[in-house]
Amino acid sequence: MDKINIFKKRWLKEICLGDVDKYIQITGEGGEGTGNGYKHEIFLYLFTDNYRYCIHAKDESKNDGYLGCVVSTRKPRAGEDWTRGNDLPDGKFDRKTWNKIKNAIIRYELIQIEPKINRLTDGEIECQG
Repeated sequence: MDKINIFKKRWLKEICLGDVDKYIQITGEGGEGTGNGYKHEIFLYLFTDNYRYCIHAKDESKNDGYLGCVVSTRKPRAGEDWTRGNDLPDGKFDRKTWNKIKNAIIRYELIQIEPKINRLTDGEIECQG
């Protein structure tokens, strides 16, 4: 089984609840060559409320392949007519790069917790007044 199929059937299941096809849009899948000169690549899109993640996976017989990710906002900021984005980790098509990408997605999705504010009750306010 080539790396692309392992990626689709095993690695992507790590981030999906059930059927991968319900959570990830796969486009641009293609390949050429066989044996010692093949190339197989896909583009995958993951969507959250605020972001779109595009993962590019390329398996090549000539080298270690490529796995990378970019993120962009799903809507522009007020006053802007474009969506902002950033490069996330990329590198060899291997488990180490995949783990870096997953961690970067988690970092993007986390939101900061507001500090707890201790509020006085009505009775406490009257006692201080």
